[in-house]
Amino acid sequence: MQISEYKKLLIISHNCLSKSGSNGRTLANYLQGWPKEKLAQLYIHAELPDFEICNRYFCITDSSVVKSLLKRKPAGYIVKPINEKKASTTSSVKKKNSLLFLMREFVWRSKLWNSHDLSKWVAEFQPERILVQAGDAGFLFKIAEDISRKYNAPLIVYNTEGYYFKDVSYFSENVFSKYCYPFLHWTFKKAYDSLVAHSKTEIYNCNLLQADYKAVYHNQSYVIMNTSEFTQEEVFRPKKKRMIYAGNLGLSRHKSLIEFARALHDVDKNMYVDVYGKIPNDQIAAELNRCKQIRFHGFISYEELKQELRESQYLLHVESFDSFYKEDLKYAFSTKIADSLASGGCLFVYAPENMAVCNYLKGIDAAVLITKRDKLVQSIKAVLEDEDKCATISRNGRELAEKNHNIKKNREKFQELLLN
Repeated sequence: MQISEYKKLLIISHNCLSKSGSNGRTLANYLQGWPKEKLAQLYIHAELPDFEICNRYFCITDSSVVKSLLKRKPAGYIVKPINEKKASTTSSVKKKNSLLFLMREFVWRSKLWNSHDLSKWVAEFQPERILVQAGDAGFLFKIAEDISRKYNAPLIVYNTEGYYFKDVSYFSENVFSKYCYPFLHWTFKKAYDSLVAHSKTEIYNCNLLQADYKAVYHNQSYVIMNTSEFTQEEVFRPKKKRMIYAGNLGLSRHKSLIEFARALHDVDKNMYVDVYGKIPNDQIAAELNRCKQIRFHGFISYEELKQELRESQYLLHVESFDSFYKEDLKYAFSTKIADSLASGGCLFVYAPENMAVCNYLKGIDAAVLITKRDKLVQSIKAVLEDEDKCATISRNGRELAEKNHNIKKNREKFQELLLN
């Protein structure tokens, strides 16, 4: 595509373009090759971008909005991207509840905070397209609509979350805040309804999510799945006989991880689960430490993780079987799935059958799909003791990745939708 064909694209999202975060990395993979001078991002989490594909960033955090109200100063600030090696990999987990989020919505929507610097920054860029990465902040949808109308810029929604369908609170509620969730959820749904009505199209990351939203809106939309850089590389051989898990250890996933590790060790006393990631709290740390079948290695960069995935014969993804999380995380589709399939390793998925990832992998023999606790040992044993079966699953996984997660093909499709 010629540079003249590209439009000035403004991304509006929670997270910035960052190699250390899955949301930012996913978007950046889709937008590689977009001219720097025609790309800008407005985001609301206090993070530092470390991708070189964009040089123009503006961050407005909750705290900057509050300070603007109290001190009558402009909210937000221009951010300069930093070197990847210096990018922060730390994150803080804050207690959230419906009352706080409802107050947050009111404060942002009040427009009493000073948006002068933001308006000036957007005016200097003059966006021709708006891309909204949908999260759980309804006020961000309103900002996107306002900018879209002001500059007559078509708006496209990219959605990987099922917040619209979460009728039960997913917050850490207290005795007062729990009564606020129905109203908070109603305000969110109204905001998303308005966003979709104003948008030109929606893009989802899996078929299950698209199908459920399509049942609500009955409009045309598209599925573009997460990409993997491994689809551009040869499969590394020989691989080490080891099982690795890399990803979120919260949301009760650690319980499934412990169950799997113990079953794996029952099948082969020489096998352990090597775990990479961050532990959310001391309680989970204690539970993981008590499991002798798990070897925890801590957090590593995405580049280091890719090397581990590339060299390991067995890869693992788990989800919680707790009744709340089975429904709350129904649409969860980890970005690691694409990398795991494309790496040429044998992927094990231990998760409830109603989840999007299970819906995707069911019946195609591209992963070892285990959806029942009482089938855990049997399913692991069937693959570990059959090299041909393991090789078949690895080959099918790689072919599935080439079909649905190819970074070049999906990037071209994503950018065509933004332009056309």
